[in-house]
Amino acid sequence: MEHPSTRNPRLRILSVGTQSAALARSLGVRLRKTSFAPTGTEAIHLLRSKRFELVLCDLQLSDMTGIDLLNEMKHRASDVAFVVTIADAQQLRDALLAMIWGASGYVLLGQSSDENFHSIEYARRRSALNRALSGKSPTWNDSNSNS
Repeated sequence: MEHPSTRNPRLRILSVGTQSAALARSLGVRLRKTSFAPTGTEAIHLLRSKRFELVLCDLQLSDMTGIDLLNEMKHRASDVAFVVTIADAQQLRDALLAMIWGASGYVLLGQSSDENFHSIEYARRRSALNRALSGKSPTWNDSNSNS
C-alpha cells in the first residue's frame, strides 16, 4: 500500500537548524523535497528564492530564534506552514507560544518517526486548508521586505 506522504511529489519543505535537519533526515523520503538552512538568515534567503509549503524550524538558531523567523514569515509568507521542533517537554511552553503567534504545530524530538511525521503532516494539511479557503498560494511577499 502506498504511504500517504508519497501522494504529493511536489511538496517542498525547508528545514532550519540542526535539530530540524536531523529530524528531516530521519524521516527521509516521507518528507520528499527538503532544503536545509543552518541559520534563520539563510532560511530567509531561501524563502525569497523558492516556494515551500512547510518550514520545520528549531526554536533556537545560531543567529535568531525560531520565533523571530516565524515573525518574519508572518509578514511575507503567512500561508506557509511553520512547525517548531522541541527537544524536551521543558520547551513545550515556547512551542505553544509559537503556535499562539502563528506556528502551525510542533514536533517533540524523541517521539517515533510515525508520530513526528503525523504532527508535520497535520500542520501541513491545516495550512493547506487555510490557504485553499483564502485562495492564496505559498509565496514570499517581498513587498513587505525591509531589505
